[in-house]
Amino acid sequence: MEQEFEVNEYQLVIEPHESLQKEVELIKRDFAEEFPLSTTSDKPRLTILRFSHYHSSENQLLSRFKKLSGILSSCKLELRDFGSQPSHTIFLKIVSRKHIDALTRQLKTEMQRFLKIDDDHKPFFIPDPQITIARNIPERQFENAWLKYRNTSFTGRFIAEEMKLMKRNKINQPYKYLLKIPLSGDHPRNKQFTLFDDEN
Repeated sequence: MEQEFEVNEYQLVIEPHESLQKEVELIKRDFAEEFPLSTTSDKPRLTILRFSHYHSSENQLLSRFKKLSGILSSCKLELRDFGSQPSHTIFLKIVSRKHIDALTRQLKTEMQRFLKIDDDHKPFFIPDPQITIARNIPERQFENAWLKYRNTSFTGRFIAEEMKLMKRNKINQPYKYLLKIPLSGDHPRNKQFTLFDDEN
């Protein structure tokens, strides 16, 4: 009975291809060596959705997410240079945002009504997904780090061909992979965001 009302935390992520992941991991490793008090342990990924749901509903959730494979289409994403947030976070910026924005809008249309379990547990569709280099950077280190990275160039492109659903049972536990969702939709209504076109 207790497990029936147990609430898990979930996140839906997109990961770059392996060689780009290695490039970003090298940046994170160098950052950690130069600014050791920051948090750089996260794997390079874009988080596009966070939500909580009952453990007892997980099979139904997985069924819903599996159906996305035939609805959502692959999209091209480009990373360029670094950005920062007042929360003392430094990240890699996504350019050509229409690609990821279209994917998120369609995801919200298909899934939002299934993911809210009550007013305290509403799904959060990330409005500005990014690949974090470091977070929780102490103020003095943040000033020095941003002085360096705001003038540092970086470029990388990849095709997002799948999303991964991850979960954890308790706060502060690491997330574990739960489901891969290929982005293989080819329905005519998806042509508006089958995004392999180059930006002008």
